[in-house]
Amino acid sequence: MKYFEYRTSDRIKALTTTTGLGNVAFHILDDKEAVLKRRKEIAEFLNVDVSHLVFTHQSHSDVIKEATLLDIGRGSFSFEEGIEADSLYTKERGLAVGIFHADCVPIFFYDLTVPLVGIIHAGFPGTLKHIAYKAIKHVINQENLNPDNIKVVLGPSRRKGSYLLSDEEREKVTIAGCPLFDDYFDMNESNVLDLICAGIPMKNISDINIDTVKDSKCYSAYLKTPAGRMASLIILK
Repeated sequence: MKYFEYRTSDRIKALTTTTGLGNVAFHILDDKEAVLKRRKEIAEFLNVDVSHLVFTHQSHSDVIKEATLLDIGRGSFSFEEGIEADSLYTKERGLAVGIFHADCVPIFFYDLTVPLVGIIHAGFPGTLKHIAYKAIKHVINQENLNPDNIKVVLGPSRRKGSYLLSDEEREKVTIAGCPLFDDYFDMNESNVLDLICAGIPMKNISDINIDTVKDSKCYSAYLKTPAGRMASLIILK
């Protein structure tokens, strides 16, 4: 199994790669040609050129940017040449926007009335910065969207039962105003609450419910084995 695919619309393709495909990130120690070969396989699956896989040069920020046709090739062949952001959206057909992750939450969103698709990289730091709330509010305001039309899907991530917090992490979660569940952190629940605060109806939010720590089809930065990153991408056909 090389991909988790998401039920969205026949006008959209959304996926997360798995360990079955292999590491797809250039910034992880790996053979660059092998990574590029895997990316070309993703591009073929999405029926686009590999240069149309536009990725973030992510840094656990709370920055969201729009990707246009001027961004073709950004992050396609080099991590450092990606778009400086942790969330991307696009209105362009045939342009896939993507992020890299292991235990972080990939958050897909789309509005078919525009149409528009986007992706958010919400790891521990990004979740505490409320990137999901900020990204959705930005897109709503920038594109004059009705939040009732926005659908959201949460992909595989480190789940509450696998996320025992240290004392330092617990303090950071409390300061950020994110919910605590005894000594465990539920990144997905925190991001869902932020999405709802941004105006997304609960009925528009779905979750694949896969724990990257427990599922061998996923890379896990927490486990550190095997070394690698998944990619999550979404594209308007």
